[in-house]
Amino acid sequence: MTTAAYVDRAGLQIGTELADFIDGEALPVTGVDPAAFWDGLAGLIRDFSPRNSELLETRTTLQAAIDRWHRERAGQPHDASEYRAMLEDIGYLVPVGPAFAIDTKCDDAEITDIAGPQLVVPVTNARYAINAANARWGSLYDALYGTDALGDLPEPPMRSTTDPCASRSPTAKPADRLTRCRPSPCLPATRAMPNIRSRSFSSTMGSASSW
Repeated sequence: MTTAAYVDRAGLQIGTELADFIDGEALPVTGVDPAAFWDGLAGLIRDFSPRNSELLETRTTLQAAIDRWHRERAGQPHDASEYRAMLEDIGYLVPVGPAFAIDTKCDDAEITDIAGPQLVVPVTNARYAINAANARWGSLYDALYGTDALGDLPEPPMRSTTDPCASRSPTAKPADRLTRCRPSPCLPATRAMPNIRSRSFSSTMGSASSW
C-alpha cells in the first residue's frame, strides 16, 4: 500500500498532488500569491475548526437521540405529534424567530439579480444542450399546468390526464414572454402555439400524454 506524500503549507499538511495543482495551475490564473492563499486557508481552519467540531458533536448527539426514539418504538404506529414533541425537546426543532434580512456584499449578479435556469452541459454536444433545455421548459410547463399559478387547477378527473383547454395557458404564457423578450420576425406566438401543443409530452416532459 502506497503512503500518500504530504508537504507543509502554512503549517497544514497538504497532499503533494493537491498542493502542486493549487500552486502550479489554479493560483497562477487568479493572481493570488500562493503564500497568501495558504496563510488565509490556515487562518480559516484555525478560527473555525473549534466551532465546526462543536456543531459536529451536536449533530452526533441529535442523531443518537432520534435513533434511540425510533428503536424504542419499533413496530409501533407512528405518532406525529409525539415525534414532533421529541424533536422540539432535544432542540432539533426550534421556535420560529422574528423576521430578519441577510445583507451580503460582493455577490455575483447571477446569484442576486438574474433569475433563470442554470444549464451545465457541454455546448459542443447539441443533444445534451437540447435535452437540458427541454427539461427546463418541461418543468416550467408542468409547474404552470399542475398548480394554480395561472388560475384554477384542472377539474377532476382531468388532473390524471391532460385537459386540452387548461393546457393552452401553460404553453401560451411562456411563448408570450419569449415573444416580448425577443420577438420572432417570422411567426407570432399565436401562430407558433399550435405546433407546440400538437407535440407530445415525450418531447418536452418525458410523458406519453399529448397536448
